[in-house]
Formats: sequence, structure tokens, C-alpha cells
Amino acid sequence: MNLIGHSHGGPTIQYIEGVAPEKVASMTAVAGAMKGTKLADVIVESKFLDPIAEVVFGLLGKGIALIQSNPELSVDYEGSMQSLSTTGINEFNAKYGSAAIPKDCNSQGAKADC
Repeated sequence: MNLIGHSHGGPTIQYIEGVAPEKVASMTAVAGAMKGTKLADVIVESKFLDPIAEVVFGLLGKGIALIQSNPELSVDYEGSMQSLSTTGINEFNAKYGSAAIPKDCNSQGAKADC
């Protein structure tokens, strides 16, 4: 299976590679949060921004659920922010690390031997 993940979908495809590598032929993350985001760090650490972001993202999540005709879809703001923070993604990468993640913005990740 060839996987493509955008934003939070980047770590999602990384998780799939970690638990079922035999099913993954290739992975492509487009603007993936593979190393966390400074914005999530700022929001989580701010007593002012965190409650505002929780309301905004909660409404956005509920709107997306309605558009998808799935109003019961849960929205986990705290879990999302934690998983997008550099601390959260470092914990995730320790458990589901991937050689496909480049070491910096000027390099590419390693390709798996097929």
C-alpha cells in the first residue's frame, strides 16, 4: 500500500508503518507534523491561547463532523495538541520511529530495502 499523509496524517502513516511494515510499499508526508510544531508548543504552554484554541478547534471539529454527516464524531483537542507538540511527537517517534523521516529540511529520509 502506498500511503500519503497531510499534516496530522503524516504521523498517522508513520504509525501504520510501525505496526504493519509489511503492508507499506511507500510513504509520503506532505507538510506532515513529523517533528511536532512550534505552534502547538506555544498554544499548549499558554494560559491565554490554550482555551481560545480549544473553542476554535472544537467548533472546527464539530463542523467537519457535520459536513461528513457524522455528528457523533469525537473531538479530542487535548490529545491532538499533545500529539502535535514537540514533546508529544518525540514520545511518538521513540515508539514508532521511521528511517523515512529526514534529519532536517535539506535532506530526504532513507528508502526501505525492498
